Amino acid sequence: MDVKEETIMKSDDILKTTHVWYASYGSNMNPERFYCYIQGGKPEGSTKTEKGCRDHTLPVEVRTLSLPYEAYFAHYADRWGGAPVFIDPNKGDKHSFFVCYLVTMEQYLDVMAQENGLLEVESELSRLVNDQTALLKGLYGKMMNVGTMDGFPIFTFTNPKRPEVESEFPPAIPYLKTILKGLMNQCGLLEEEAADYLLSLEGVSPAYTRSELIELAVDAQEKIK
Repeated sequence: MDVKEETIMKSDDILKTTHVWYASYGSNMNPERFYCYIQGGKPEGSTKTEKGCRDHTLPVEVRTLSLPYEAYFAHYADRWGGAPVFIDPNKGDKHSFFVCYLVTMEQYLDVMAQENGLLEVESELSRLVNDQTALLKGLYGKMMNVGTMDGFPIFTFTNPKRPEVESEFPPAIPYLKTILKGLMNQCGLLEEEAADYLLSLEGVSPAYTRSELIELAVDAQEKIK
């Protein structure tokens, strides 16, 4: 695996590439949830049925990474009934877990459109790639190019501005369970480790205690079995 965080592919090359790594850090770390964005369907715990991508083909490959972008919970997502997770767009000392899916550029753009409640974003690709300040409407309106892996760019998206105060809405239990499944089954964390990771993120405490998060992790794993 050849990961180069500091190597950012040139704009012209990005516009020509057929595939990209979509680096997910929230509920999409759980493939069952993410594949609803690919093939359509209603994720467990969500109130929204996703329409899916134009191309329903599942990812070519799935990898896990730890990158120097701090994750935090903020704002409010109707589909989950609580605060969703974002990453600070600026690099920092804290690392976050990512599950990366190798998908087509078209699929990545379709996923980004669904996340932001937009019909399409393909027409905005050139602007997003060439202008680092370019934004889309929606909670996840900032596209980020965070490096390359095996010759393909690593893309993700987040909110362009981190709130100065913590959200009054804690993350919802179904949302946390979905993330916990991704942390345990894709990133290889034990139940206690996954709970501790979430507890370290802004917006989780004091709404949830460590013991409550461990209980959620255990319950999430039992449902998988």
